[in-house]
Amino acid sequence: MKAKTRKILITLASALCAATLSAGFAGCANQNESQAEKLPTSLINGGFESTDLSGWTIEGGKAFDNDSVSSRTQFTFAGFENKPIPVNQTGNWYLDGKGYDRTRSNGYTGSIRSNSFVLTGDGEISMKLAGGALVAHKGEGAPQKSREKICYVGVYTAKDDKMVAKFTNKYFLEHTESYVNVNDYISGVCCTDNFYTYREDLSDYLGEEMYIRVVDNDTSVYYGYISVDDIRIGGEDAQSEGQYFVKTHDYVLDVEAPSQYEIKNGDFETGSLAGWTVVEGEAFSHAGVNANEYWWNENITYSRDGNYHYGLYKPTATGVMRSSEFVLGGSGYISYKLGGCENNALTYLRFMVKGADGEPDVEVAKYSNFKFWNYQFPYVENGMRLLNLVQYYADFSPYIGKTMYIEAVDQNTSSSDLGCMTLDSVQTYWENKPQWYTSVSFEAKVDSESLDMAPNNPEGHTYQIENGTFETGDLTGWTAVGDFGDVSADATWWNEGFPYNKKGTYLFTGISKEGGTGTLTSGEFELGGTGYISFRLGGGSNPAKCYVSILDSQSDKELARFGNLSFRDNGIAGGAVGTTSFLANMVQYKVNLVDCGIALGSKLKLQIVDNATNDWGLVTADSFITYYENANGLPEKAVEAKNILPAETVFGSDSEYQILNGNFETGDMTGWTYVSGNVNMDNSVSAAADFWAEKISFNVGNTFFFNGWKAGAEAEVFAIKSQNFTLGGSGFISFKMGGRTARLNVYKADGTKIASYANTKFNDVNFPKLDKDCRTATMTTFVADLSGYLGQELYIELCDEGSDNWGLAFFDEIITYYASAPSVATSYDTITLSSSTSSTGAKQYNIAWETAVNEVVS
Repeated sequence: MKAKTRKILITLASALCAATLSAGFAGCANQNESQAEKLPTSLINGGFESTDLSGWTIEGGKAFDNDSVSSRTQFTFAGFENKPIPVNQTGNWYLDGKGYDRTRSNGYTGSIRSNSFVLTGDGEISMKLAGGALVAHKGEGAPQKSREKICYVGVYTAKDDKMVAKFTNKYFLEHTESYVNVNDYISGVCCTDNFYTYREDLSDYLGEEMYIRVVDNDTSVYYGYISVDDIRIGGEDAQSEGQYFVKTHDYVLDVEAPSQYEIKNGDFETGSLAGWTVVEGEAFSHAGVNANEYWWNENITYSRDGNYHYGLYKPTATGVMRSSEFVLGGSGYISYKLGGCENNALTYLRFMVKGADGEPDVEVAKYSNFKFWNYQFPYVENGMRLLNLVQYYADFSPYIGKTMYIEAVDQNTSSSDLGCMTLDSVQTYWENKPQWYTSVSFEAKVDSESLDMAPNNPEGHTYQIENGTFETGDLTGWTAVGDFGDVSADATWWNEGFPYNKKGTYLFTGISKEGGTGTLTSGEFELGGTGYISFRLGGGSNPAKCYVSILDSQSDKELARFGNLSFRDNGIAGGAVGTTSFLANMVQYKVNLVDCGIALGSKLKLQIVDNATNDWGLVTADSFITYYENANGLPEKAVEAKNILPAETVFGSDSEYQILNGNFETGDMTGWTYVSGNVNMDNSVSAAADFWAEKISFNVGNTFFFNGWKAGAEAEVFAIKSQNFTLGGSGFISFKMGGRTARLNVYKADGTKIASYANTKFNDVNFPKLDKDCRTATMTTFVADLSGYLGQELYIELCDEGSDNWGLAFFDEIITYYASAPSVATSYDTITLSSSTSSTGAKQYNIAWETAVNEVVS
């Protein structure tokens, strides 16, 4: 029935009513007509120019509130912030499904309802829509969403709440290219957060009482919200512009602690960081206090207490925030809920005890979300623990009565959401040990490996060096010469955020000063207790140039030397750093100085030395602990440091029959000179025990050897020669040789070549199984009979004949004097095979010596 005809019938019925019914009934009819005439013919605040939701009723949910009304004029895509796109709103204000600051959760749902109005004019209703994708993800071919989860604007008749029109953003389209073409959005080819105008002819309902509802029933991540602007009824003009300004949050900034034993706002129920102090960085902010109940598209609950928690805010940002101070009371237990923290070493809570009388504050515990478990997604009931909060408690009773505070630390730069921290319900007072009967909870225990606390010196002794942990934040207690590093609070290095593996807050790092050289010398200490010391050391690709020395305190004589023999450069991809690559990330070492010939009671100093300027010629160091009363305190899984102090006399310097430095244990090319080709004489000596991720043994004799990878590229050719020697004893010599193009030549002093030996054991098969005859860079010991030249003056050349396929040469332990001929048949080198280099599991393996084949025709 047309509206005009229906109106005539209503008029006739009213006339009949006036003629036949009582005056009272006639009065009711007149009253209903009077009420209808009072209804407006347009929406109140249809363009949201009031700057809020005036005229609208929030029916439920969290999708819309006054903070949803925005004045932003542009939006951008991540990575293309320099290409802003106009929102294309009418006037200054509009309803933004992401909130005025674009931080509202896509997963929020809810609806708002307009005032009732009478449809007049030409019967057309128009509006602008943005967001509310009808697809599940980016691209024209993306699957359609379930209709129950759609965002829309509905028009309803008031008498029966029937929806007579449904507006959706059906022209939604995001660019599919890897770049952003702003013109595509301006012209309307692409439509996401830029408004598109929709119209609907509803003239069939002219004169009807109606209302409009904005609905967000979409919990998805991909544009699961709707934005609306400029709703016009019956062809009316746009709403008058409201005053333009930029909205800001009015956060609660001040709050009182419930008692002296509790921190302020430990539950974040102020909706802000009131009571917490942002110490550094951007990982922590008022805006990071989260009111969302769920995370990610699967609607997984955070399991928080109350209406707010902290977290899932700027996952790539780093920073520190600090609680208010409190006095530890009651049972001494502290509880908290913690989630995220995918990398426990970079994201954690620090518990600090205030120092007395000007003493520094002491870190007494460091806890992370050690129950993080990225399996069984998305089933929390099966043990998955990601961003969902986990209940922890910890016993701090030894510190009852002490003033404490808590720091939340986030040094994780990973783009993964899981790298961030979620935090709630930090409760610092429990009269009795807390117990939870309705949820799973875990006890957090102090991990001594995460703290950096130097032992107290026994009365009358100075066993522990001053500031060996660098926890003063500076070089107090140390004397620096040169400029090769700084004390830093950084937890990571390089843009990728690789962890230093430090202890405590500070370390010494030369990551930004690789070209610098110098020394850093500690104060005096007395060797006591067990004689053990420990330290963390990174960098120092060449331990002959970068190392830690033990000095006699009075004479400065070097008594022992330790390098980072764990250094390995196997790249940074695929989680190599800390597993197969040890670069600036530090390794924990321990060593008993008594075993190095240093007596208990000796007065000593530590010295960090950096004489390198390239090829990881830098030092990172931390946690020099020089006193252990007993072995129980030694760090678990520490690597035993090896004393690499060169002998007082160079190998061969006391014998005319042995070439000088034939074992390269000087750590450099002492005794060797350049002959030809392209070889790096300054960096060819290495201390690596194995190579590549499989940890394939080089079969090094002691510590140092000639490393073909350090010498130059595979295609390079070169020759270097030894000093002259006199062939004596049995006339036999031996040498270790690896690589496909390695060759050792022997010459008379006058330059006559008398012998030439290739690496006949090179074998690139069954990689990397050394017990299956794989021999690439792994060296083999060869024995050569030169007895026909006894008493003659000779020299040796080490050569690389060059190739692109294993065109490398490796040498070690060139022994030119044997009193009697060695037995090749019974001689071998013993190496340790890992599970990856053995066909039958980790084991000891013997590499047999070989008879060298002379290719020179005499």
